[in-house]
Amino acid sequence: MLVTYRRVGESVHIDDTIEIFVLAVTPGKVKLGIRAPEQVRITRSALLLTVQEENASASRPPAHVEAALTYFTGRKSGQSIVQPSPRPARFPGDQVQREDLRASGSAGSVQEAPAAK
Repeated sequence: MLVTYRRVGESVHIDDTIEIFVLAVTPGKVKLGIRAPEQVRITRSALLLTVQEENASASRPPAHVEAALTYFTGRKSGQSIVQPSPRPARFPGDQVQREDLRASGSAGSVQEAPAAK
């Protein structure tokens, strides 16, 4: 964090596109002016916190939906509903079955063609 002292009428530059002016100073207040391109969003911290809180509460389901979800599924709304796979990626039993089939000859046999002369 940069901490700097400026007097009324002085400014601070951020990159080449943003300039912050000190317009007035009164007891307990500083009036700033900000010059920036239109695509740069400038929001007061208090307003930004309010918007973030509103967005977070809007993304949560209403209490009655949360209660029904918990009642019927046993899960709350942020928990995953994807169940882990009960079997590993490789199935060791499959290899044993193939070997058993080869040993018993049930798997069929492959005969080589006679060599061409």
